[in-house]
Amino acid sequence: MSCVVIWGSVAEWVTAGVACLAAVAAFLALRHSRKSNDYSEETARASVEANELTATAFAADARVRDEAQARLVYSTVVETSVYFDGQVISPPAGDNLTIFDGNPVRSRPGETDLIANGDVSVVLVLVHNESSELIGPFQSSVHIPGDTGSRSTGGFGPLLPGTSALVRVVVSGTHASLIPVVAFRDSTGKWWSRKGYEPVAPLDDKRRELYESMER
Repeated sequence: MSCVVIWGSVAEWVTAGVACLAAVAAFLALRHSRKSNDYSEETARASVEANELTATAFAADARVRDEAQARLVYSTVVETSVYFDGQVISPPAGDNLTIFDGNPVRSRPGETDLIANGDVSVVLVLVHNESSELIGPFQSSVHIPGDTGSRSTGGFGPLLPGTSALVRVVVSGTHASLIPVVAFRDSTGKWWSRKGYEPVAPLDDKRRELYESMER
């Protein structure tokens, strides 16, 4: 009896074994690649979320810093005087600015004196900029309790840090209580408003557009 080895069959088995090992290796490599891709995607998502959080925190911090400066701008009533119809209104002291609501004064031909056109109230308003930033332009006005809005708006500015401006407001009628209102643009271009000692607030779009149109 003779023993015949069929080497072709052994070679086929070896080839098959190598092919199986190659397939397993390829599967493991693919699995590792998928895990790596998943990890990379998770890392990318985490990076995007971190950037978004950073941007949000930066914007919130900027708003806080801007509002902190805006809170240091306010106006106060220094004095209120009443003039009756026909009385001469005293000229302003120094270089304080004068604004009129409606038509509360008149003048005689050839004279520079202002005459009360009916009973009028003359209010001295001091606008304070105690922030460390330039503001301007700013709008000064007074609020009459019971009215729907502010009166006697006039535009001025700029106002340097740590300085103030005296504004003389002349309104028709006699008023026991007038509340100063100031609206202003800060150094970053944002508009704010404050009435009396109320908290400062972003200026509404309608008034902001009105004031910006006055500056053009």
